[in-house]
Amino acid sequence: MINEILPAPSSGYEWVELYNTTDTDLDIGNCYIDDIADGGGSPYQIPAGTIIPAKGFWTLDRTSYFNNSGDDVRFLKEDGTTVLDSYTYGATDYDVSWYRSPDGGAWQPEPTSSPTKGAPNGGYGCGTGTWTPGYLEIHHINIGQGNATLIVGPTGKSLLFDVGESYWNSSADAEKIGPYIESVLGCKYIDYVVASHFHVDHIGYVGYGGLWHLVEVQGFTVGQMLHRDYNTYLGSTSGTFNNWRTYLEGEGQAKLNPTVAVEGTGQVDLGDGVVFEIVTVDGNGTILPGDFSADPSPPSENDYGIGAVLRYGAFDEWLGGDLDGQYYVSDYGYTYHDIEWSVAPEVGDVDVYLVNHHGSDHSSNAVFVNQLDPEVSVISVGADNPYGHPRQAVMDLLLATSDVYMTERGDPNVDIGDAVVAGDIVIRTADGVYYTVNGVGYTATDPVRTDADGDGYFAEVDPDDGNAGVTPAPNGGCDPIYQYCDGCYVEPGQVVINEILPAPSSGYEWVELYNTTNGPINIGNCYIDDIAGGGGAPYQIPAGTIIPAGGFWTLDRSRYFNNSGDDVRFLKEDATTVLDAYTYGSTDYDVSWYRSPDGGAWQPEPTASPTKGTSNVPQ
Repeated sequence: MINEILPAPSSGYEWVELYNTTDTDLDIGNCYIDDIADGGGSPYQIPAGTIIPAKGFWTLDRTSYFNNSGDDVRFLKEDGTTVLDSYTYGATDYDVSWYRSPDGGAWQPEPTSSPTKGAPNGGYGCGTGTWTPGYLEIHHINIGQGNATLIVGPTGKSLLFDVGESYWNSSADAEKIGPYIESVLGCKYIDYVVASHFHVDHIGYVGYGGLWHLVEVQGFTVGQMLHRDYNTYLGSTSGTFNNWRTYLEGEGQAKLNPTVAVEGTGQVDLGDGVVFEIVTVDGNGTILPGDFSADPSPPSENDYGIGAVLRYGAFDEWLGGDLDGQYYVSDYGYTYHDIEWSVAPEVGDVDVYLVNHHGSDHSSNAVFVNQLDPEVSVISVGADNPYGHPRQAVMDLLLATSDVYMTERGDPNVDIGDAVVAGDIVIRTADGVYYTVNGVGYTATDPVRTDADGDGYFAEVDPDDGNAGVTPAPNGGCDPIYQYCDGCYVEPGQVVINEILPAPSSGYEWVELYNTTNGPINIGNCYIDDIAGGGGAPYQIPAGTIIPAGGFWTLDRSRYFNNSGDDVRFLKEDATTVLDAYTYGSTDYDVSWYRSPDGGAWQPEPTASPTKGTSNVPQ
């Protein structure tokens, strides 16, 4: 039946929503949508094979079709005449909808300024499941080495944060998740799905399991899916990502209503009093935009993940997928970066921490965990997993600050202390103060913590809480290739002075640097200088200057190096720490001092055949 109508949008499309009142899927193909009989817009025939899932929705977008001053909306048989359902509305303001409440129920006498296109209208939830109206519930569903978290707000609005599979070619976890959700909600409708990132254990594989299986096989409908901006930020890719991209831009678009996530609280509404704040997405501003997927070791997909804080009263929980907390170049062709470092001051203190990356030691660094200082930590992890999750160092850190609940035992070689292996882990609160974890009671707090310098980092993690210019350093440092870094992040031996021409008879003096590595190197913010404490002023290399693998960079100067002999130095961002240096003697015109081969030993005599910006030829 016709369930909701928005006839007068201030922008975008007018639309009409149909609702399947039955417990079985219905084919509405070849039926018609029309306005007033024998007038108005042309009847629209619904494409053959169009299915509305049981208790699900279907919407039609139109332009200049329904009248703002009032109109009929009719759902017709294939003859375009026989009426299956109809509704007549009066003069209508912009951006309000006429609606039934509950779905399939009575038409309400006044329109609503909060339309729910493709989603349940008003009332509590969408069915009669186990969820209790008035409670916030967070269900950490045990799917082994993966993540799936169902959140139900006090009014019944729902959000599924991740819906993973332990294996790419399996639907076993989806076959648990689907019935679990239906048992809680009493229906197969989810208001929001948030895919933290495109890895199998967080979204499943198209054609097999995960979210695809819920929608395509089990008949779930989704109000909106939020995902990261892979068109602007792309690092390591996989079959999982490639297939999801194709699906979301194809047949999945109509079924999931995919939308790029943005930081803030504006995209998710879980009911009065509940705040779902997206704190990080696509690297939280610390990863350079661009498509790096063809690079030898691009940023990990984990770096780009969505992380959010769920707040209700004094209660708050962090959910962050596989967010990374260390700069580390993996042997498997990707690079982790410490995103947790930048996120920590934006999150602050929480009650519950859904542990990043199943307890990997490339996540949950000390700054992040001690900044959040949770009372309860939840680890979604598989028994006897091959990754050693949770790692001992992470486990020790969590046990020192919180009670730990695990969906499964994880690596049997790790000492988990008094952690509780609990299977499904359910958190419930009615007032945002007292909450339970599988029935065990806790009290949520908003403790007063010290941040004397106002830089966002609490005193427990800030190396100098009296100086806002001093903050914790990224774990493992900053990656000058893929991150915005203030310093010179070249290590000794990576880039060397390779050739110097100090005395041209015309034109410029110059110095050449050479990248000795098999990857690009960012030399921005480093310095070139001559003799220490004298001579020309140090020259700072512009931020973002890149030398390609095995490549060269040259600097032209005038009257900078002395013909009678001088030092040439390549320095860190403090213009003091030496990365490389060479001292030459009295020099004739138009000859260069050089290494041979490139990056090799300095030759005892200069050459009359300089090779500026190219390989040095042995003499």
